[in-house]
Amino acid sequence: MRYRPFTFQLVLLTAVLCISASAQESTDSPFFINIAPDIGLGEIPVVRVVWADVDSDGWLDAVLGKYRVFHSLRDPGRPGGRRFEEITGACGLQLTRMGEDGEETRPVNALIFSDVDNDGDQDVYSAVYCDFLKPESDPDTDDFMIDEHGEVVYANPDHGWRSEIFINNGIGRFTRLHNSGVDMYPATTCAAAFLDCDKDGFIDLFEGNWYREYGWSYECYQDRIYSGLGDGLFVDATDAWGLTTTGQPGFHNSSKPVYGVTHTDWNNDGWQDILVQVYGRQWNFLWAGGPDGFTQMGEATGFDGDEDRWGEYPEIVDRVTELPFRSNGNTFDCTVADFDNDGDIDCFTGEIAHWWAGPASDRSTFLINGGADSDWTFTRSMLGIVRQHEIDAMERWNEGDLHTGTLDFDNDGLLDLLIGSSDYPDGQFLKLYRQLPDHTFENMTDLAGFNWEGCGGISIADYDRDGDEDILVGQSFMRLTSEIIGDRTRQAALFQNQIDNGNHWIGIICEGSMRPGSDSFSGSNRSAIGARITITCGDTTQVREILGGAGHAGHQNPPEVHFGLGQADVIDRLEIRWPDLNNSTDVFESVPVDCYIKINQNSNSFEIIEFI
Repeated sequence: MRYRPFTFQLVLLTAVLCISASAQESTDSPFFINIAPDIGLGEIPVVRVVWADVDSDGWLDAVLGKYRVFHSLRDPGRPGGRRFEEITGACGLQLTRMGEDGEETRPVNALIFSDVDNDGDQDVYSAVYCDFLKPESDPDTDDFMIDEHGEVVYANPDHGWRSEIFINNGIGRFTRLHNSGVDMYPATTCAAAFLDCDKDGFIDLFEGNWYREYGWSYECYQDRIYSGLGDGLFVDATDAWGLTTTGQPGFHNSSKPVYGVTHTDWNNDGWQDILVQVYGRQWNFLWAGGPDGFTQMGEATGFDGDEDRWGEYPEIVDRVTELPFRSNGNTFDCTVADFDNDGDIDCFTGEIAHWWAGPASDRSTFLINGGADSDWTFTRSMLGIVRQHEIDAMERWNEGDLHTGTLDFDNDGLLDLLIGSSDYPDGQFLKLYRQLPDHTFENMTDLAGFNWEGCGGISIADYDRDGDEDILVGQSFMRLTSEIIGDRTRQAALFQNQIDNGNHWIGIICEGSMRPGSDSFSGSNRSAIGARITITCGDTTQVREILGGAGHAGHQNPPEVHFGLGQADVIDRLEIRWPDLNNSTDVFESVPVDCYIKINQNSNSFEIIEFI
């Protein structure tokens, strides 16, 4: 890519820089087409996926599964003018060693990308799931197995691998950073997010952990926050920043089984807050950030769960009523966005729910932020979405909403909703809901053209830089019978956006002022994680945030934002609030549309990006 200096006084000269897609929006053709088999991403068995620019060339590469990396290359003969070539071996994210049974590959559970050393490229936190405190079960008694010395026999030995930081050399070659600090506390790590908690310009890391002895107790590992030192090294700041929880189950402040981590500025105070998604129908956390650390606000805001906490099962289910702490959600994902364009951040939670769990099990839903007038509490609503189930005589159904996301797929200025359902045999698919002007949603899945059963991870970005957002998705057949699976194999899909309805758009990439060797608190982190961008076109104002993690097990989009603008042919006002200690802001007026721009902190200007 190439940058061209541009200041807001020159806006009108660039109005001709339009890029259009290749298909009209109509009900006669699908909104999206799976082009993965045509561009080098087909027939790859993968559950989790993420877009990341690993070689810093401006084009998004596809990272599939635990470590497989596919480089985006120019190819005019392919859809979108791009194809993907695997470069896994050269990247260095796959580690092996010799074990008793031959070569062993490092077992990765999640990859999270961010520029941890402020040198302008994407580094990686590679999480390992360490499950070696679960006792072995005696097959005759179901009790702990005890060896001849009276010691508990554990089901899984310590494999010796730990979570690690991998440093990028700028062209997509990663090197493990030994003794980075994130390897000190092995745990059943399921999710993580990068953010700058104290706004010192150095990226921090929140790590969400699961049960210690799944099946035996509700005890969980402590979640941890690691303070970044700016060079890729981290130190544990969990207690210092007020995030220590109790090991005793059953309380709002108990350590809980975490399946997702998201961050946002929920109360518009300039500090990043951490939204923790919890399994086992236990209460979610909302950690409110501030200059003195974090305060737990899940119960006060309603983010912890819905109001039904009786824990009663349906009459046909022979189970004892659950205690209140086991009477809410199995929350896997949480998408944060200003859905209703009122200036504050709402949520959509992705839940697993079953017919047999009854109303005490939370369902996937919007959490509408009431703003300052309601002390930033949430109201739960489906906003017109109706979930239909195929029902037999016993009213059996499942919802496996492991993955959620948002995009403005038709660039009309209203955010739409993506739900990726999986892991159950009663029709779990990728679904698209379009937002209407009254802020309710309608199901557009049939017109979308997905037909994607067993949705794995999702990552959303404009991979071909044509002005509309595309969807990278994995696949999972967990709990599907062999009859349902048939001869299918798990694959990745790339659903390329086909809409060209004349609506305008803008893509924005931000760069904080911190560089290697800078003193802390002297600017924003290089990737501008936590930045808030607000645009106004006529009477419509939209808000986006740059995020370093978005939910379940490595769910992440690239650190950039996309706005659909409808028929607005100029942006009247663009404001970016930087994630530094002063909440520094830059404001631009009469900003052009139908292009990508890059905003550098302290430059008082922006650049139009030409991708070549």
